[in-house]
Amino acid sequence: KNEGKKIKLIYTIPTGQNPSGATMSIDKRRHLLEIASKYDLLIIEDMAYNYVVLEGSSPPTIKSFDREDRVIPIGTLSKIMGTGFRVGWVVATDLIKKYVVSEKQPIDYCAPAISQYIAIEFLRRGVHKISIERSREVYRIKRDVMIRSIEEKIRGAEFSKPVAGMFLMLRLPNVDGTLFAENLMEKYKVAVLPGKPFYTDDKGRDMIRLNFSRPSIDDIKEAVDKIGVLYRELKS
Repeated sequence: KNEGKKIKLIYTIPTGQNPSGATMSIDKRRHLLEIASKYDLLIIEDMAYNYVVLEGSSPPTIKSFDREDRVIPIGTLSKIMGTGFRVGWVVATDLIKKYVVSEKQPIDYCAPAISQYIAIEFLRRGVHKISIERSREVYRIKRDVMIRSIEEKIRGAEFSKPVAGMFLMLRLPNVDGTLFAENLMEKYKVAVLPGKPFYTDDKGRDMIRLNFSRPSIDDIKEAVDKIGVLYRELKS
């Protein structure tokens, strides 16, 4: 605003945010919509992890409070159907959809037809309900294993328990997250993402992002153990 520029929209992942794993409270969802209304903004609500809620029920979407058509929900089936099925969706007014289609067509024309047909049957037959429950249970178990392992193996590390999604942001005080991720891969063959690229400032400098969706329980335990070993090496 001070530079004379107008903000046009807000992009947010309110449930199971990537990379932090944070979930926005209902009050904050309402407040965000109030801000959008006050300054005449659109909100893109990314619902990629809405069906991967690990505790309790899914919180109401920001769209459910919208009375001015300011919220554009977008989502994907890749988190509950399979990562190879890159089929997404958007709910918007005819005008917004027109622009979305015109921007997408030059990129890839459309998602592969076979993926779309499989997605239709996946939903029509109700398989998604089984998949959602199974994913929630498996991810919940893996998350809990990761948290227990961190508490046992990495003293001094800081994190917030994710209640949705598949990510955990781990803070390692006094350690450069980027160098840590590089050393972890080179020395112990464990892949994590440094936290700094996810921020516009240095807040993520001492953080790394962990993912508990793909690795097995044994792999999670082994990986966390190696993270702890490297952390102690760098601190000593």
